[in-house]
Amino acid sequence: MRKYGFPDGFRTIADNELTKARHMTHLVQESEDFELVIMNTTVNVSFWYIPPFFSGGYTKEQKSSVHKIIFQRMKSNGHCLIQQQPLTELGLPNFFRLALGADRTRLHDDMEFLLDEIRRLGHDITAATTKI
Repeated sequence: MRKYGFPDGFRTIADNELTKARHMTHLVQESEDFELVIMNTTVNVSFWYIPPFFSGGYTKEQKSSVHKIIFQRMKSNGHCLIQQQPLTELGLPNFFRLALGADRTRLHDDMEFLLDEIRRLGHDITAATTKI
């Protein structure tokens, strides 16, 4: 691992990614328009976005549609792409999952940009637009 710039090997990589996951978790928790799916204990951060129209609540079907719509918008005119998926065996509708890996280029600012990009692509979603 020394040749990749990590003299302490995997420990440095793991510590770095866990720090990023804690930062992303903090950003989600501090935002009124995001909600953690579960409290992460690893480098995976799972969360829902709550568009302004749904600040009073929304159904599982609408929640699932919101994330599908944002994912489609990311593919067509977004600046990044984040995985979205349901956990049907746990009864959880679609949510975003950020899986952090040994990427030395991803910075804390990138995580803030990701949340801003989700907001940009999803701020106008209403009950009418979730009927896909």
